[in-house]
Amino acid sequence: MWALADDVPYSTDYHGDDDFVAGGADGPWLIKVRDACTAALAAIVDERLLPIANHWRHAEEWVVEWEPQRLADTIAELRAVAIAATGPGRHLYVWVCM
Repeated sequence: MWALADDVPYSTDYHGDDDFVAGGADGPWLIKVRDACTAALAAIVDERLLPIANHWRHAEEWVVEWEPQRLADTIAELRAVAIAATGPGRHLYVWVCM
């Protein structure tokens, strides 16, 4: 999603160096998202929502097929959370469990 928000080809440069906050060996885990990723998500303009959704809906991680407009709406909600997480002392976190 970060590369899509930046409108650049995907790269492994977007992996790693996330800040592990909490969790056990088998999870679940709480990870702080890099501030640059949060800023990129917060900066997505409305005109990019549907193109990003059309691309992201084909990610192999999805277990269901997304309708593009519904995913665009979800990305807009994620953008709102990212905007709220850009203030001083605020961060975006991801909860991961297997």
